[in-house]
Amino acid sequence: MPQKTWLTPEISIEALAYPLGTGGWAAEARVGWTLEGVPHEQKLFGANDKVFPSREEADRYAIGLGVQWISSKNLRNLTAKRAS
Repeated sequence: MPQKTWLTPEISIEALAYPLGTGGWAAEARVGWTLEGVPHEQKLFGANDKVFPSREEADRYAIGLGVQWISSKNLRNLTAKRAS
């Protein structure tokens, strides 16, 4: 089951690790946020050579990817109202 972490009522990170055909798990995250009532999302993927032995480890890494992406975008800018 995917792990979802809410950072604020408007911003969440969902870990969506998936199994690889060659064994192990790959990390994928979805960052979701609401801006002026409109939902948005950004999918993030781990490096192709990053394989995890368990889903839990891949999910933890995915949550970290989401946190890094949000930090790079400045959390306030994701939900700030735009001037018209």
